[in-house]
Amino acid sequence: MNNLLAAILILLTAAFPSDADVPNAAKGQWRWTGVPQFPLEGDSMIYSESHYTTNIFLGTPPKKFKVTIDTGSDLTWVDCVSDKTANMSEYDLTRSKTGSLVPCAHPLCRANCNDAQAACPYNIMYADTSGSSGHLVSDIIRFETLMENSTAGRSSAQLVFGCSTERNGHEDVQGNLGLGHSAVSIVMQLSEQGKAPRTLSHCLSGEVKGGGFLVFGRVELPQMSRTPLVLPQ
Repeated sequence: MNNLLAAILILLTAAFPSDADVPNAAKGQWRWTGVPQFPLEGDSMIYSESHYTTNIFLGTPPKKFKVTIDTGSDLTWVDCVSDKTANMSEYDLTRSKTGSLVPCAHPLCRANCNDAQAACPYNIMYADTSGSSGHLVSDIIRFETLMENSTAGRSSAQLVFGCSTERNGHEDVQGNLGLGHSAVSIVMQLSEQGKAPRTLSHCLSGEVKGGGFLVFGRVELPQMSRTPLVLPQ
């Protein structure tokens, strides 16, 4: 057994709303060829102000972003090129062959807009007073998949996410991976496209530098403790 499995501290598994309310086009009409998986890094002090991170790849050609994994919020967002910044590490919609603005008329836009065709704005403030604001875009996200025989594969999906032009806090990361329960969550978006089940599991390693993995699906591995998440009624 490798060092990662030997160092696993805890496995958290959350079941999202039942597949009964998934549209017919996304219900049981495929066989899972693999579930999305994301290696984790971070501090092993789970109860401190530190956080666990992973890398996501957005756009065409794909660009890597280091993001915080966040089960307490819904929207995924990354730093974007703006009038104030032009950093090569930021997402640039004009340089992606597959990216597009998300208009206010889009079903995942929750903003109150006067112009239905204008870019959908967003503004998020977190409990630790950090925050992000900008507009929504849509582009390809590429990710590894965990196959039934435990080998790795690759897949991609269209993702609506936040293009952050103003942010404060957590300067050591380039964005946030929103794993909440609303329709804009990456878990729900991938489920709607038939790319993942509505189940989220993550193993947090007890190694000094943190680690583990995040899987959009249920994982069964030896020598791990399990803590169920109970959703509010």
